[in-house]
Amino acid sequence: MSESIVEHTFRHEFGRIVAKLSAKYGTTNLMEIEDAVSDAMLSALKSWGIKGTPENPAGWLFRVADHKLIDKLRRKQKYNQDILHNLENESVYLQTEESELNVIRLMLWCAHPQLDYKDQIAMMLKLVSGFSNKEIAAALLVNVETVKKRIQRAKRKIKNHETTVKLPILNEVPDRFSSLRKAIYLTFNEGYFSISTTETIREDVVFEALRLCKILTDVQHENRSASFALMALMTFHASRLESRLSENQTIVLLENQDRSFWNRELIVIANRYLSKSMDKKLLTEYHIEACIAAVHTNSKSYGETDWQYISVLYKSLSDAMPSPITKLNYAFSLLKAGELDLAFDILNEISIGKIKQQAYLYYATLASYYDEIGNEKARQENIWKAIDTCDHQEIRNVLRKRLNHES
Repeated sequence: MSESIVEHTFRHEFGRIVAKLSAKYGTTNLMEIEDAVSDAMLSALKSWGIKGTPENPAGWLFRVADHKLIDKLRRKQKYNQDILHNLENESVYLQTEESELNVIRLMLWCAHPQLDYKDQIAMMLKLVSGFSNKEIAAALLVNVETVKKRIQRAKRKIKNHETTVKLPILNEVPDRFSSLRKAIYLTFNEGYFSISTTETIREDVVFEALRLCKILTDVQHENRSASFALMALMTFHASRLESRLSENQTIVLLENQDRSFWNRELIVIANRYLSKSMDKKLLTEYHIEACIAAVHTNSKSYGETDWQYISVLYKSLSDAMPSPITKLNYAFSLLKAGELDLAFDILNEISIGKIKQQAYLYYATLASYYDEIGNEKARQENIWKAIDTCDHQEIRNVLRKRLNHES
């Protein structure tokens, strides 16, 4: 029994178990709930290695977490005797529609209006997806200590402002869905390109994000078309998973990917969600990004990609959601479309200090510009800057290949 099986099960079930225990025992016991679920994982690491994996791993984790939580609440004398009497006999963890909706309710609870936007995201990634503080820090482009403080502060704020210990009903908090979508997207991105030193792609995290988004799209809510667009965007990207790593597990850039490995079934599903997302009254960043992903994924080859149209889409995205990264993507699309002068002007508008962990992308894009104009010295200088500012070993390997124009 390897640790990876426990971690895989834990990753998939963490949010469900926390949500179900929160729905039953109330959010005032959230700290004890988190501890109980984490303790259950430690118990699994010990027990499964000796006795083997149980027939129902998720049910095993829930039962152990439930029992540990009851012990914790007994010791703190904070549980309600009537509720405890009704729950102690519930020994099987059922993955019903209700348990899935509880996950969404937990995410909406994390998206409390008293919280700062990034605090909401950190809470959701921590409680629902079971992310470590390091993973959350990378997703939010902050340091680990900042993440710890945010989560602690967020829990205190919710405790001080909540009038009920129950998870919210979906139609009572329509303003919280935008934060929920953001959390799902950050979850997807962590799986699609992981900061882990051992795994560049974590498919279990990718498909967990897709699962959560599918639950969300099945629920009637305000601005539902944005949820459809997010589902389309992530599904387009997921369709290329098999081609993103070579046989020796190195990164394969989009231009070198074997498109015969792309999952056509997922592409069909993504196109369907994109069609469902079209709403004349609502245009979000997810709609624009999904359209960009659609152009890439539906193109017959990299050389036949309509970069001119993509640059128009990135211009719209940069206008709607101005940030250094959207500007950087806009500049790169202009380079590919042959508009070199405009691309260079856009690059000069970007403040490298604001890009933080993604500064290497700026230098790599600048290297592409100098490659286009034939300045080999400047091209290599900027590739070396990209290598020096990149923390990910696989990306550094890709950049080193570019020094000699290798694919």
